[in-house]
Amino acid sequence: MNRDCPRTRVTVDSSIVRLYSFCSWSAWRLVQQLMESGGTGNHLVEKKRMKLVKPHSVEAAIRTLSQQERQKVFAWFTHLANWENDPHTREMSKPSVDNDVYVLNTSDDIRIFFKLDLEMKEITVLDIAKPSRFATAGRASE
Repeated sequence: MNRDCPRTRVTVDSSIVRLYSFCSWSAWRLVQQLMESGGTGNHLVEKKRMKLVKPHSVEAAIRTLSQQERQKVFAWFTHLANWENDPHTREMSKPSVDNDVYVLNTSDDIRIFFKLDLEMKEITVLDIAKPSRFATAGRASE
């Protein structure tokens, strides 16, 4: 049964889990359960993840996305929670002008703004945005 899930492939590369598009609901659910449990055996090699905090404003912004976009955002949140073990996510994240605030420029036309607190091992998601919507926002106000 396909519930409009994206297609995926999971690969483990030097203890980094990479999520690609999802193939079935059951595969997606299995990956979610493995990620939540920290994985076992050869399924997932992952060190302790950082705490990911999502304020109500971010939860509201996520609800404005399509189902497919939400699933992609949640996959990126998983990558963020694995910040210390995921050099690809650290590479894609750029510091902003503010102290300890970063922007994760995803490959999915979504930007995730977050505050990184390494001492507390916590990532606070500040906002999510779709740059493609910025172009139409100016025209809508004309």
